[in-house]
Amino acid sequence: MPTGEANCLVRRRRLLASDIPVRLNESWFPLDIAEGTVLEEDGPVIVGGVKSALAELGYPQVSARERITPRPCFRS
Repeated sequence: MPTGEANCLVRRRRLLASDIPVRLNESWFPLDIAEGTVLEEDGPVIVGGVKSALAELGYPQVSARERITPRPCFRS
């Protein structure tokens, strides 16, 4: 594990369409912000979304970075 990752909380989601994965989400949060909050709870969606959960904790979103990687479709 690279330096610093041990101090992070990672939320991962897999979105399906007709039982086929169409999108993978991975969100990283500093552990000192996320620990003991709704961000740590299991489940597919936080009510109001992560953006509102962070705002309620006193950390309004000021920027976001996305990395989108298309992959070829394989059917078996």
